[in-house]
Amino acid sequence: HSEDEYLERIKKCSTKKINMALKDLLSRDAHYSLQIPDQEDQSQTQDKLKAFRSKFETLKSQTQQSKFKYKTKKIKEDEHAKLLEFDNGIKFLYRHNPLSPSFVTQIYLQGGLTEENDYNNGLYHLLSHSLVKGHKNASYEQIKAELENRSASISPFAGRNAYGLTAHGLSEHSDVIIGHLVSSLVSPTYPERLVEQEKEMARRTLKNLSKDPSRECFFQVIKLMFGDLHSK
Repeated sequence: HSEDEYLERIKKCSTKKINMALKDLLSRDAHYSLQIPDQEDQSQTQDKLKAFRSKFETLKSQTQQSKFKYKTKKIKEDEHAKLLEFDNGIKFLYRHNPLSPSFVTQIYLQGGLTEENDYNNGLYHLLSHSLVKGHKNASYEQIKAELENRSASISPFAGRNAYGLTAHGLSEHSDVIIGHLVSSLVSPTYPERLVEQEKEMARRTLKNLSKDPSRECFFQVIKLMFGDLHSK
């Protein structure tokens, strides 16, 4: 049974997954060792090993080359984390955990409550929640079905200084999940029916919050500290 399952997984393996696996393997530190029979010429074998090592290191450098220019910075507080700063201003914070089969990706965009005023208050909440209603390559229903089948999620958020999307799922499904995540940001469709539903949900949430005494006390404190806009 295990052999059949193994062969079936090989059949489903795509070229993209193979390339990703190779990049992962080639990005690691390599250690070379060789066992040879006593009758073999050790000096010739060592020369062959050196030639192989040279070719392998060349392949590693070619694989790690990127068309995007960026600088890498180490994080003092976490030796396993890296910060990549691209020339176009995008910053990518990455931390690899080999013990976990899952991943979490968050995309932050500048904006939020501090960018709003009395006229457009609530705009970024509506914008972020409308991003996940479909994109040019898939409808909301298609995205929902694909994510549910993979036990994955893509959820919006909007705060005081940033808004964006969070994706969570198994690493083996990352190509599909990240594809929907990026497409939702780059080419959202904003279906009118679903956007109107999101507006109605926001109105109901605000109505319910107005009836919550503890939340009202919290808003009053925020209002005293930061002003009227930040308490909304």
